[in-house]
This record gives sequence, structure tokens and C-alpha cells, in this order.
Amino acid sequence: NDVHAHSVWFGLGLMEASLGTVASLEEVYEVIAEAAAGLAPGEWVVASGYSPLLLGGQQPDRDRLDAAAGGRPVWIKHSSGHACTLNGVALGRVAAGADLAAPIDGGVVVIGGDGRPTGLLEENAMRLVQDIMLPYPLETIERALDLATSHYLTEGITSVTDAGIAGGWIGYSPREFAAYQSARDKGLLSVRMQP
Repeated sequence: NDVHAHSVWFGLGLMEASLGTVASLEEVYEVIAEAAAGLAPGEWVVASGYSPLLLGGQQPDRDRLDAAAGGRPVWIKHSSGHACTLNGVALGRVAAGADLAAPIDGGVVVIGGDGRPTGLLEENAMRLVQDIMLPYPLETIERALDLATSHYLTEGITSVTDAGIAGGWIGYSPREFAAYQSARDKGLLSVRMQP
């Protein structure tokens, strides 16, 4: 029994390009390029599991991410859940609806020595991209739950309590509760769940 899980977050990570095992920034760019190769022009490249701690605090370069993604926007979710990294194209999309230089209560858009945003968004600044990308469609959340609970079985986990759903810091969409119900009705939950 896992008494503290984030099943939608985990399942989404299984659907996204994985950066959890990269050993260098060059590997980050390779993973992004590989993920981008299968996408339509303009489609978002979403990756998860990045930990700057494993790379001595290094952050991906926004311009190198632009090149790797072939002009597509990139959203890299950090494994901590407290930061994300965008490339220049994604920052341009965010800037179309928000002032990146405006103060953000409880968050930071990191600015580089050249005066440009580096792409690193910390804490509440992540809402700038989340406001574009969320809420996830119901079908996406159902698929995330299917993948997460199927994986739980491979680890011997048969019962899970989710530590927060339906928006806010922990939840990822106000549609999550409906997705749990729908996934249950469709037989997609492979373990007992308590959301």
C-alpha cells in the first residue's frame, strides 16, 4: 500500500520525454531532439524528471533547446515539482499573454546576465506556462492513471492513496476527480485507489 502518491503526475511523466537519467546537458538536448522529431511543427515538447542537482546545478540553455526542438516550444518539468524550464519559443508564447518582467508573488522568472529570461521558472512562476497547458483533457488524465496504476502493479503495489487532486499545488487539473471516476468505470485503474 502506497499511502502518499501523485498518480496523475507520475502517469504524465510516463507519457512525456524522460530526463530522469540524463548525465549531461548534451543528453538533455538529445532527448528533446528525439521527442521533437515525432511531433508536428508548433507542437509542444514536454519532458519531465529533470534534476539539476544531478548535473551540478546546471540548467539547459534556452537557445540550445530551441535548436534541439526544431522551433517547437519546450516545457521541461523538474523532478522536484518546484521549477520548470522553457525554451525561447515557449517563453515567447508565455510572453504573448503575460509580462515576464512583472514581479510574481511566490515565484521567479530567472533573468540571465544578458537581461533575457533564462527559461527557468521557479515556484509560482510556473503558472505562466501552466495557464497555457492546463487543464489537461480528461482523456489525457485517464491515460496517465492507466499507465501509473499499471506500473504500480509491476512494483507490487495494489493500493494507493493520492496526496491531493483537482488543482492547486499538488493537483494538476480540476478534471482529475472526474477522470478517476471515468477511469474506474472504464476499468483503467489497475489498483485500489483513494483520491
